[in-house]
Amino acid sequence: MAEEKPKRTRRRASPVEDAQTEQPQPVSANTNDRESVDVDELNLQQGRIGTAMARAITVRQGAIGRVTAENVLLTQGAIGGARTRELSVELGALGGAIAGEARVRQSYVQGIVAREVSLEQAGVRTVIANHVTMGRQSGALVVLARTVDGDGRALLDWRGAMALGAAFAVLTALLRGRRPR
Repeated sequence: MAEEKPKRTRRRASPVEDAQTEQPQPVSANTNDRESVDVDELNLQQGRIGTAMARAITVRQGAIGRVTAENVLLTQGAIGGARTRELSVELGALGGAIAGEARVRQSYVQGIVAREVSLEQAGVRTVIANHVTMGRQSGALVVLARTVDGDGRALLDWRGAMALGAAFAVLTALLRGRRPR
């Protein structure tokens, strides 16, 4: 019979010790296609990622499907959905976002929910925010906000949406009344 070697046991470090000993390194993804990334910092340039979670994410000429981070900076790229504290989009496209503060410059966003939104030469389909600042040449289809400042245009604000809803309700009631039973 062969002799059995004694098993070595290694004490597993606690999460606090792990956090103190491991220094998170920024991850750069250049022309790499990845399904999912979970790092401290992510710098994506000319690549694409399905899902990314990080403290800070910078995307330049890349695309990410879903982002969860404290800070997101998107330049000449696209993000499907973002949940972040601070969001900055320049020359890019964003499907939707939930953010604390959002700055959109020369970009298009389908929907955004945030405390503070700043638009400059940008287009947004739907904005729901506490405060919206719309710079020159900015526009939005629907704006639901407590205060709106600036020179931009909104097709429907909350009053217009209420009037449109009331008109739709009256029209529907009239059409139902004419229908034979």
